[in-house]
Amino acid sequence: MHRTLLPVVALLLWAGALDARLLSTPIPTTTASLGFEYHDDSVRALHLKFFDHLVEQQVANIFKLVLRGAYEARQRHQKLEYTHDHPRHERPVVLDVGMNSGFYTMLSASLGARVYAFEPQVFCVGIVRDLIRTKNLHLAPLIEIHNMGLGTTGVVAVPKRSVCDGHFGTDGIPAVEDVEDLNEETVAIPIVDPQLLLPLWFRNVTLVKMDTEGAEADILKHLLPFVEAGRIHHIVVEIMPSQWINRASSLNAGLRTIKRLAALSKRVIALTDPRVITGGVPRADTEEIGGPTYEEFDLEGLIRDRHERGGACNVWFSFV
Repeated sequence: MHRTLLPVVALLLWAGALDARLLSTPIPTTTASLGFEYHDDSVRALHLKFFDHLVEQQVANIFKLVLRGAYEARQRHQKLEYTHDHPRHERPVVLDVGMNSGFYTMLSASLGARVYAFEPQVFCVGIVRDLIRTKNLHLAPLIEIHNMGLGTTGVVAVPKRSVCDGHFGTDGIPAVEDVEDLNEETVAIPIVDPQLLLPLWFRNVTLVKMDTEGAEADILKHLLPFVEAGRIHHIVVEIMPSQWINRASSLNAGLRTIKRLAALSKRVIALTDPRVITGGVPRADTEEIGGPTYEEFDLEGLIRDRHERGGACNVWFSFV
């Protein structure tokens, strides 16, 4: 379907020395200490969102933990005989799937990672590119932003202007079968199978962050072979099973994928969650993440609960 619309991967850019600046816990009320500037009050909803919710702080702290660990390992190995083609010497790689306002894209780059960000919303891509060009040019060599979605190959109709409020894609996105499916307010955006892209870029992915309002089950299915091959080390994902049926998947198909990810994981952690979970979720405090987290919990029960009652949950799968 419209395969000629599928983009060719961008050229990789060489970057300078790794920046080891780290995020403090909790997130400060400005991003001055994070190594980048975020949106100002002219886009107030974006500016405040990531500082008000504990779960966003926990996700940011996971970025710090994972990328700091990758940085320290890289530094240790560089003291040994350096081999240019050895994967341990590669810069950490982050996939920001569902970039939205760009917070985690810029956070990752400020922590020294090479970032590949994917976002179907034209407006969001535009404001993040402008923010990097005008206020964070030092991060530009580390960031590639792709105006596309990941998942089962296709083309969708996306509004030319949106508010980047984090709810895009809820209830589905119209497919484009013909040019008549578009109008002056929409643009055709490709959805690309990540198996067509990722092998061309790098050996391993340090961290995948995914916030796609229900498309995660379909995307994770396509990323599963990379996890099975040991090429993805961590996934932090917002899970919204009530929307899977609208986003190229289903409850049963999504559960199969999530169960396989859990079976491959060395650790599965549910982040802070105000709801009582069907089946019970033992509560624990993970100091380095900050705030309540949950381990040894009923993952299928959690997903079925969210499917029945709506809403989402956030889970960290660690494969290393």
